[in-house]
Amino acid sequence: LLDVLRGRKPSLADDPWFPGAHERAQGSYSGLEVYGDLARIRERLEEDVRERPSAVMEALHIRQPAKLIWTTGHDERAIRSIVVGRALSGEDIFAVLAGRQIAAPEVLAAIPDQASTYFVLRGPLADVFRGIRAAYLESQSQGQRRAVRELWTRLQQRYGFDSETEVLDQLSDHFIVHTWPPHPLKLPALWSVWIQVHGDWRLVARAVDRMMTAWQESLNDEGDDLIAAAEALIARSGSRRTTAPAPNSSKSTATTPNALKPAATRRAAFRLSPQVRREPDGLWSLQLGLINPAVAVTQGWIVIAWSPEAVRANLNHLDSPLATAPSP
Repeated sequence: LLDVLRGRKPSLADDPWFPGAHERAQGSYSGLEVYGDLARIRERLEEDVRERPSAVMEALHIRQPAKLIWTTGHDERAIRSIVVGRALSGEDIFAVLAGRQIAAPEVLAAIPDQASTYFVLRGPLADVFRGIRAAYLESQSQGQRRAVRELWTRLQQRYGFDSETEVLDQLSDHFIVHTWPPHPLKLPALWSVWIQVHGDWRLVARAVDRMMTAWQESLNDEGDDLIAAAEALIARSGSRRTTAPAPNSSKSTATTPNALKPAATRRAAFRLSPQVRREPDGLWSLQLGLINPAVAVTQGWIVIAWSPEAVRANLNHLDSPLATAPSP
């Protein structure tokens, strides 16, 4: 900015590409407009962390980027998000990331009329989530990547689920966020999320149930061996240990949830820490004070909202039953 003000470098307004891209991205009608010179960002970052920024961008399918404009604004109730870019080859890029025009009519019709705002992302969700995961791992050291993969493999083996085949492979292409039902205190960013499922939704429900069981175990004294294993893996990868190792547990190493003790017989290690619990009707929730986010799987959708009551309201709106079995 100082170089531009002092006349040592050109202003963005003097870039012949920018005015047309700004107009195409509807920048004048957007609440947020971001310009990024990705080529310069990558060049500067790679002075300190060689090749890692390129690997992250490659994982996010951002290949040969030069610069881009990203805008976000409202189109009546819907949020519109557009990207206009220029590749190093000179090729122009245009993509609508979110908007009502990209949603399937039946999905658009399912969004509650009471929602004051919503946005729709449409694309191969499995590829998107895998890309985000790959980008995160590429941003870490080699030892940290190995530790995370090893710990996740152990969790899947122990609790008997496969996140690739039982969750990601079952996802469809719509990701919906909307503002109904509203939080009673009108707290911001407490929305409802629908992730579309096209495959075996009961398979997804079983996997989510087992993943939540693993999370529940890790937050009480029955999961101390998991915490110790995680810390050992991270320490072995070269990361500095930030907490003391947990004592060894005598818990069985059974690989399926059937061998686990019922949640009611376990004692929480930290009463003031976040608590994962299974509701009587099969919903899973996380107790976090004023908010109590919850998740459920139903026919066609994974539903996430700011409380079990909000999830149930979404399920009633969708007129679809829970796929998870009630707690024993």
